[in-house]
Amino acid sequence: MKQYFEFKNESSSKFWEISLEKDTITTRYGKIGTAGKKAEKVLKSNDLAEKEYKKLIKSKVKKGYEEVATTSSASTAPILTEKKGTKVVPKTKNAYRVQLLTNEAAIEQFNLKEYDPFGQMGFESVLLLEGDAEIDGDLDYQWYQKEAKKLKQEGDYALILVDGNLIVHGDISPGADSMPCLFVTGDVTCEALRSYDECIYIKGDATIKYAFDGNYNDGSIVIEGTTKVPYVLNSDHCSSISPEGAILINYYGDDDDFFDYDYTTQDFERVMVSKVLDEDDELDTEAFINLLRAGKSPLRKGAKPARILFEEALAKIVKKSKGKPVTSLDLAGKKFSSFPKDILKLTDLKTLILSNNPILELPEEISLLTNLEELYLESCSLEQLPTSIGALKHLRVLDVSRNSPLQLPDSINQLKQLEELYVRSNQGFGFPKDMRNLQKLRVLDVYQCSGTKPIDFPEIICSLKGLEELNLGNNSFKTIPDSFVNLKKLEDLKLGASLCYLDKLPDLSGLTNLKRLSADGLTSYTTRPRPKQSLLKAFFKISSLEVLGIDRHGESKNTLRNSFFEELLENLEHDPARQAAMKEIYTPKGKNAYYGTVWEGIARQRLKAKHLEGIGNLKNLRELDLSFNGLEELPEELLSLDKLEKINLSHNDNLSMDDLKRLYEKFPKAAIDAKKIRTRVDIDDDNFKAVNALVKTAAGKMRAQNYQASLELFEEALKGCTPGEKYSEYDELYAHYGICYNLSYLLFKCKSKKAHKAMVTKLLRYGKKTFKEFIPEDAFIWHYTEEGAFQRECVRIIGNALGWHLFSDTDDVAILEEALYYAERANGQIDGIQHFFIRDTLVRILLKLGRKEEAYQLVAKTLKKYASFSDFQDIKKDKEYKKWRKKML
Repeated sequence: MKQYFEFKNESSSKFWEISLEKDTITTRYGKIGTAGKKAEKVLKSNDLAEKEYKKLIKSKVKKGYEEVATTSSASTAPILTEKKGTKVVPKTKNAYRVQLLTNEAAIEQFNLKEYDPFGQMGFESVLLLEGDAEIDGDLDYQWYQKEAKKLKQEGDYALILVDGNLIVHGDISPGADSMPCLFVTGDVTCEALRSYDECIYIKGDATIKYAFDGNYNDGSIVIEGTTKVPYVLNSDHCSSISPEGAILINYYGDDDDFFDYDYTTQDFERVMVSKVLDEDDELDTEAFINLLRAGKSPLRKGAKPARILFEEALAKIVKKSKGKPVTSLDLAGKKFSSFPKDILKLTDLKTLILSNNPILELPEEISLLTNLEELYLESCSLEQLPTSIGALKHLRVLDVSRNSPLQLPDSINQLKQLEELYVRSNQGFGFPKDMRNLQKLRVLDVYQCSGTKPIDFPEIICSLKGLEELNLGNNSFKTIPDSFVNLKKLEDLKLGASLCYLDKLPDLSGLTNLKRLSADGLTSYTTRPRPKQSLLKAFFKISSLEVLGIDRHGESKNTLRNSFFEELLENLEHDPARQAAMKEIYTPKGKNAYYGTVWEGIARQRLKAKHLEGIGNLKNLRELDLSFNGLEELPEELLSLDKLEKINLSHNDNLSMDDLKRLYEKFPKAAIDAKKIRTRVDIDDDNFKAVNALVKTAAGKMRAQNYQASLELFEEALKGCTPGEKYSEYDELYAHYGICYNLSYLLFKCKSKKAHKAMVTKLLRYGKKTFKEFIPEDAFIWHYTEEGAFQRECVRIIGNALGWHLFSDTDDVAILEEALYYAERANGQIDGIQHFFIRDTLVRILLKLGRKEEAYQLVAKTLKKYASFSDFQDIKKDKEYKKWRKKML
């Protein structure tokens, strides 16, 4: 999905292009006639990406952008050349003087190359305010246009540069879109500061009377000094500022991305006054700031940040614990900025979860919790643990992941009951000198404890002979020592993205208890080399394996910017032969204005059957992942693995159909994932071809919205799906789906009660038959195949139709329960907000059954994700729902 917009007025002509591909939004913007600037953002899900896509378009249209044909984006208008020399505008009643500089002069005079990205942006002009400047009014795009006009400067791909302090008796919001940018060498004072798509850099302090507003991630702001401001409003914006005494508000989501927020979107309904929320219950930043200007609070009376509420709740828990011991406490993500000392009073605690709280340090008094068995401290900004942690004699589980750099104290070796240790994403591992006493340690997770540079394997791991599960993923090991085979009890080993620098593996046949091994061919970092395919044969010596993942070892075509290529070569200095091979593989393919020389090469060829020689030794193998390997054929010995139950062959595009057919015949009950491989073959039979042709024609008419004709063709196709005849089960299922789909649309337009009743009867008959014979509850859905995707679509569309038409005209509880069954099946296959109409059906059935609590919970969950979902707006305004919602809050 791609859309192109333009904004034109007397002094400006800009374009903005946005595209959506699954979970990724790409934007390109700038002056018409230029290549513009490109930005990419990956969301957590396809749903969030779609929602963000619509939100951005709405924002641009509001600013005056108009959508035009996509061919406009290919404009070949020449890029305007810079004007040379300096022009001066005399002082006005405002206390500033504007000069026009060239981009080169500004870079040289103010060393802009030191302030990324200002030195690389190639401004067409620079408006210099030399010395301290004071502006009576707003410093915004209109201000820029006025000053540029005085200087007879056209276009807005410009920089406003203030060489001194800047005082604005109004708001600062320099860019109408991405330009102009703002650079200030001194301090800034203003009423409100908005940072959107442009880049802003302030070398001094900033004093802001009302609020700072950072919106979206195309632009950025850096304030080197302190930012004195009462409110910081941030929406996924790269805001490198240090606010002092501010209330921090995230109006994009619920995460602490750039700040440890006081309030996030999940708090708005609880804490914000209605005047600052729009019709979708999203924050209206203009209304927020205007309310501040009027001397009123945008927060409800008595509103408190979540962490304060949690502190108060903790105090109540401690008070109640005197009568009833508390053994488990989950305070994850409660925004504590220091360790809550009240916890130390809960001496009966066995499980304490403090993850995702920036507490900075753990007190020595943690040893008072003598009964503690599980301690979770992931992402707590810890750099060390107190020595007293060794006194927790009953501790079985310790999670200190994502606290880089964290050094574990020597006293860890005293935790003789420790069974699980998680130190993932802690650079350098942080192991103490001795861990030999941890003989009960079964699980160790050291995922991503190194960067891109090759490192020595931490041999202390090989002393932990009780290990059963070991995650070594995403590390840059130069070698794995022979002593690794000392881990005789190992059952589960993860090596994904950790094979990059290895030339060989030790003899792993001694790992006789190893049942699960994952070892993909990924690198995780561009400047690591691709793992060698020759390493795979070492895994085929582990005869005890039941689950093996050796995916993504296929062909890899790479394009590297010059700095990345140089870093790759530097990372291979310890291996001159491989370094030389990289120089042969990559060749220069021109230069890029930003990245210099661009290098291209095929870093790894397709995986071949010969690389899998020996896989037949794995007689106990039940699951095998060979996806994304580009295989053209399968090794014959694969067919000898009689215990195989699950085989992932997706994205082996050139795999022969003969190989696939042999697999199906050999393993008829196995779950075979064959995405990107056609899993249905045509049969040379007249009836088979006739049915297939009818289904294809009917599907075409259905897409063309000729529902009646499509319905009749699907019914005709089913006449050929009879015992004794040859036909595709896929075609038979598709015909049932098509009949139900067409009937749903025909019913929507039907005016005749008699015809309506007859169509509902037919829909229920075909729909129930489809669920019973083709997609029963225990049916296996082939995920990641065309057939699997279609099965899910059948459950969604037919299940929703059955649920809706069963419940619509009845109060009979038995029929309503049947309707609920189908609606719940459909709801289980929802993929995103485009399927939320199913939730509407489910909620209406629940309400009719009197199950309001379940219905309201689903409504609240849906509106939290998609506040403007139209089907629930009536419930959202319902007094009873509002009363329930208030109670829940």
